Amino acid sequence: MDVRASLELILSDEKHEFSKRFYQNLFLHHPEISSKFEGVDIERQGSMLIMALKVAVDYRSRPYPAVQSYLRVLGHKHHLRGILSSDYLLFETTLLTTLGAFHGNAWNPELASNWKKAFQQATQLMAEGHVDDFCVD
Repeated sequence: MDVRASLELILSDEKHEFSKRFYQNLFLHHPEISSKFEGVDIERQGSMLIMALKVAVDYRSRPYPAVQSYLRVLGHKHHLRGILSSDYLLFETTLLTTLGAFHGNAWNPELASNWKKAFQQATQLMAEGHVDDFCVD
């Protein structure tokens, strides 16, 4: 299985189990993050997570300037919520753990490495949005 096939399984899950598990794992293992999501509709947030994962996967093969701008805006929105760029490591760890549980026996080191690369490439751009005087290019 490659990253795109992995993403397709996540996208085809009508019950949104992946995003539910992700936020359960994130708040269980990193309770300090939960305060940054006060008042947030987690079901809606889960949909936005899935959309961001799709953007991250697509960006690896098609690094369009519009996608770069979107990722910077996404990073700025996280910044406004009080999420630090250093917090992305917690998200990465949770993402990889949740992906491993979601895919079960299909999860392997190569797939983990490719997801990690996609996530890190996206969060590198997101970190550029972590400024108070943010402006889209």
